[in-house]
Amino acid sequence: MKIDDLMYHILKAIDESFENQNYNFDTTFNLTELGVSKHKLESIFKDLIGSHYIDIDDENTPFVTIRGFKFMEGYK
Repeated sequence: MKIDDLMYHILKAIDESFENQNYNFDTTFNLTELGVSKHKLESIFKDLIGSHYIDIDDENTPFVTIRGFKFMEGYK
């Protein structure tokens, strides 16, 4: 999977889990569908935070930022 595809699917999963209030790192992401290891996903996740595509709220739950939503809009 290309990195833009991977980023889109990660952001989409985070947004859906945030909306449904059911985020859990181990169940929110399907590693087989994403085609990455847990280690690689954790690395990409940290980079998405550092690049301001996602942020973490007070309850330690990630959410998509405006920058992340703009990326998702441009991806379509």
